[in-house]
Amino acid sequence: MLIVATRHFRKATVARTAPMLPICKNNSATRAIVPHRRFWKPFLTGGFVGLACAIPFLAAIAADPYIVTQKGQMFHPGKLSINRGDTVEIVNDDGELIHHAYVDSKTFSFDSGDQEPGSKTDIVFSVPGDFVVLCGIHPKMRLDVSVK
Repeated sequence: MLIVATRHFRKATVARTAPMLPICKNNSATRAIVPHRRFWKPFLTGGFVGLACAIPFLAAIAADPYIVTQKGQMFHPGKLSINRGDTVEIVNDDGELIHHAYVDSKTFSFDSGDQEPGSKTDIVFSVPGDFVVLCGIHPKMRLDVSVK
């Protein structure tokens, strides 16, 4: 948006709004109120830096979770290889059975509590390593997760 100030404005009013750049050779008659490029530089630089920092965060949010179903008293699939920070969504599709997924290791732990039929729970693996997801109700259920 271009705002033009003529000589009818007081100089103090024009000077308070923003630095001015001339739009004609005789700048005493007409000036444009346009911020100098030094004014915008910190915003542009900070904007690009902020965007660069936000991209990995936005990618993590936008990434689809790995879906693991609990059916027939088994995890499907039984093995996963994922990246650190990825989400594994565990869905109880096992009819009327209740499940209880948990991870217990030295570097990472998780406990879903009782999972009613049709419920979902998310596990975000924030550290690299090899982990075993077990069911607290059905001891034969096992999901091996390798986190890079």
